[in-house]
Amino acid sequence: MKIFYLMKRVFKTKKLNYKTTLFKLLKSTIAITMISIFFLFRSIFHSAKIHELKIRDSNTNNIPKVDTSGELIWVLSLLEKLFFVSSVFLLFLFIVYFFIVLQRNFLLSKESILVKKLNGGNNLSLALEFSVEQLIEILVSLFLGIMIANALVNNLVSTVNNFWLFEGLSYDSLVLLSPISIVKISLGYLSLSLLSFLLALKWIDSLKN
Repeated sequence: MKIFYLMKRVFKTKKLNYKTTLFKLLKSTIAITMISIFFLFRSIFHSAKIHELKIRDSNTNNIPKVDTSGELIWVLSLLEKLFFVSSVFLLFLFIVYFFIVLQRNFLLSKESILVKKLNGGNNLSLALEFSVEQLIEILVSLFLGIMIANALVNNLVSTVNNFWLFEGLSYDSLVLLSPISIVKISLGYLSLSLLSFLLALKWIDSLKN
């Protein structure tokens, strides 16, 4: 119940600063959309590579062997790795940016947090309130970014799956909202939430009465 009460307070604060909140939300959503698209492109080239491997290894005569030299498979494998490394790097940059913003927001809220602490506020409650306030934007951005990326890639797949290179491609193999993906994303978000809470608690503990 206490968490719901804190979230209610956070939403009231956000409502008063809706312009700033919407701008932050827009930036985070664009960043997460780009990261999601890079991960999805990695899946596109992975699916195309697997399809070409099946064609190469097939003994069926009625399947055209497009790539007999293996060069196309090598190129697809290279593109798959390139997009995977790029997406991981972008994700790392986003996490670093998030913690920089987290520290900056704490410094901006330092005086109000100290006042609450002097008025008898519990460190755990204050840390929870602060971290929830920061993570709500990430949660909304995460949902919006993944949905936008899936919609864009769905349209892309509908366009390119008529070409021979992507004839083995299906949208179901790319969707980021599969059960396994949801579990991975949820675990990542929970880890980020826990780390944010622990950092906020450490910073609040360091405030002198």
